[in-house]
Amino acid sequence: MYSRLYWSDLGAVSKIERSRLDGTGRVIFVGEDLDKPLGLSVDYAASRLYWVDDFRHTIESVDLVSGRNRRAIHITPNIAANPKLFALCAFQVSFVHSPCRLHSLFSV
Repeated sequence: MYSRLYWSDLGAVSKIERSRLDGTGRVIFVGEDLDKPLGLSVDYAASRLYWVDDFRHTIESVDLVSGRNRRAIHITPNIAANPKLFALCAFQVSFVHSPCRLHSLFSV
């Protein structure tokens, strides 16, 4: 769980990958039902990996160890109307995200 690097790949098929810090052990961590995963955030206390999906207007998460037990939190329409979600900070049950170019933070 610790000493891992997580990143999103927005290529022809979007995915979230993981490796050790030296680049070895590279695997596709989440590879299904992703549109535009951005703003990855690790919550070690809850053992979850969170991200915003700009296309779906959701905050989603998976178990940090297995990549399973996926959850989606749909953002309310007034926030979803602000396009280009790109940053997220998650800690236990608190989320702060930032839409691109609005210079604002929103708590969910």
